[in-house]
Order: sequence, then C-alpha cells, then structure tokens
Amino acid sequence: AERLAALVSSETGKTATEAIPTEIAVVLDTCAWLEREAARHLAPIDAGTSQLFFFGRRHRLVFEPLGVVGLISPFNYPLPIASAGVLFNLVAGNGIVWKPASLTPLVAEAFREILLDAGIPADLVRIVHGGAHVGEALVTAPGIAKVFFTGSEPVGRRVMELAAAAPIAPRPVVLELGGKDAMLVLADADLDRAA
Repeated sequence: AERLAALVSSETGKTATEAIPTEIAVVLDTCAWLEREAARHLAPIDAGTSQLFFFGRRHRLVFEPLGVVGLISPFNYPLPIASAGVLFNLVAGNGIVWKPASLTPLVAEAFREILLDAGIPADLVRIVHGGAHVGEALVTAPGIAKVFFTGSEPVGRRVMELAAAAPIAPRPVVLELGGKDAMLVLADADLDRAA
C-alpha cells in the first residue's frame, strides 16, 4: 500500500495519505465485492417463457467472455477507475489491453505487477503507453471486442467515431465522460492572483 501510495503521489500530486483511502482502499473494496458477488452475477439465468408456443421448452441466458477489451483510463484516479475495468473484465473471462494516462504509467505498471504476482497470466493484461495516437490505435485494433474509456467529452466523441468505423463495426464502447464540474467565477475574482 505504501509503495502504491507513493507512486500515486508522485504521478498525480495527491498526498500519500489521500492516496490510500481514495485509491488503494477502493481497489481492495472492488476485489472484495468481486470475490463475494461475481459468481452470482455471472451465473447462467433460467429465463422461462409465458408463451404457450414455447411450453415445455427451457430458455437459458449464458454469459460468455467477449475476448480482448481495450481500456483507456484517466490520470485523476489511476487505480480505482482502471482497476475496476481491469478486474471486472478479468473476472468475466476477458483479456485486457490497457492504455493508462500518459501521466500515470508507473502506477499502471505497478498494478499489473500485483496482478501477475497474484497469478494472473501475463498475456491477459497488457499495457500500452503513449499519447492520443496509441489510444486511437487501440480503439481501432482488429482484435479488440469492446472499448472502455474514461476521460473528457471531446475525446469520448472521438472514441465513438473511431469505434463506429473500426474493422469490426460498430465496436461497442462504454464511456464515462468528465467535464461536468461546473464553476462560477464572480466578477470581483482576482484572476491574476489565482493564476
């Protein structure tokens, strides 16, 4: 925890004492929830029917892995946001190609090492580093079944655009878009001093 907190602190500017409850504890809570609930949520569902035509037949909903998913995560909460995407997909049987924010590469690498130490096969979690061109390549890569993105609205729009034009299109995307934090600047604010 201390090593991760120090990495989060060095890459995001959070204090180590802030990183433990807002980053590391959240990941541990996610792990505990998955250990407790994943099997129930991923279990096949018997879906009966009330239609007379189907009388005597059984209907079952079975969840299957998608394959390899792409994950593009932000810098502001590098562990909880990315780890949720990584952990939920691993539990569901998917592999991950993860592009962390360019500002938090060491946190991502440290989290991957923890996963490897826990026994996750190295080929199931891959990390790619770089700027927007790497993210665009990930969204359009032929082997990616679905894309998870957390970030700004303009980049989210670009992710949707690229996913719609991907080789296997339209590629499903899950977007959590920011830019919703409203700010009110009063007329008497000293903007020179604030800068």
